[in-house]
Amino acid sequence: MKIDVLEDKRRVEVWVENCERDSEYVKLSLDCLFKKYAPQKFLVSVFYSGGRDLFKNTEELILHNKLCGVD
Repeated sequence: MKIDVLEDKRRVEVWVENCERDSEYVKLSLDCLFKKYAPQKFLVSVFYSGGRDLFKNTEELILHNKLCGVD
């Protein structure tokens, strides 16, 4: 788990890897972060790693956007 506190933007970004997703430690840590930063009016965002192939999904997204005329 990686935690980035962006004071100037009043935001906390938490990056959770797949292997940590079900960890009790991660769940307790997130709970503590929310309790700490909520009164300070910070937005706490949690990002979970995906379980699918990044290259394949990016390729599919590009092809889809190309076919739909999205720039």
